[in-house]
Amino acid sequence: KLRDFFVFNLPKELYCKTLQLVEKKIEADKENDDLKNALAWVHNNLARLQQIYLEDDTSAEENLKKAIEIGEQLPKENPEYQNYFAMAYNNLAHLQQNYLQDYASAEENYKKAIEIRERLPKENPEYQNDLARACNNLALLQDDFLQDYASAEENYKKAIEITGKLPMNNPIFKSYYFTWCCNYLVFCYQRDEMSLFGEVKDKLIQQGLWDEFKVFVKNYK
Repeated sequence: KLRDFFVFNLPKELYCKTLQLVEKKIEADKENDDLKNALAWVHNNLARLQQIYLEDDTSAEENLKKAIEIGEQLPKENPEYQNYFAMAYNNLAHLQQNYLQDYASAEENYKKAIEIRERLPKENPEYQNDLARACNNLALLQDDFLQDYASAEENYKKAIEITGKLPMNNPIFKSYYFTWCCNYLVFCYQRDEMSLFGEVKDKLIQQGLWDEFKVFVKNYK
């Protein structure tokens, strides 16, 4: 019990103290956008702690909404601020989907995360891969919970297209790309429309990844 207290409650106390410190600094320097972004970042991470380890979904949702409220006040031309802003929307959607079962709100917030990420610099591969992740998350929601299969198909393909343009010599991007392909393959299999996967298969063949993808599928869980 003592170990659990330090593992879970001590980080929460540290986050809360950090929130207080940042809020005091903002009071003294209300025009400092870096401090506001830092405050949003702390709210976001405190929410993740509350959601995953403390199972306090109500507080997690509250902190994510605070992070979003702060993000709305920050300059749209700053990609770092907007990246955290999109992250908060994505995390809120994930919470609403998997813990609160508020699927309509989750869909709306995934779409907001996508909208923000689409404005981020396209030459940044990390931003692009995060955009693809949001598209894949939205597709899974539409497929599994909303039964909006037309939209799900569109977003699966969008995720595959975005990550497929990233360098495949990066093992992280390749793993995500294969995962998106697998998700779409399962989608096509469940719809009994395997011909839909043909276009993706052709892209994998063109990239010289088809054989490697088949190995990945065998180990896919």
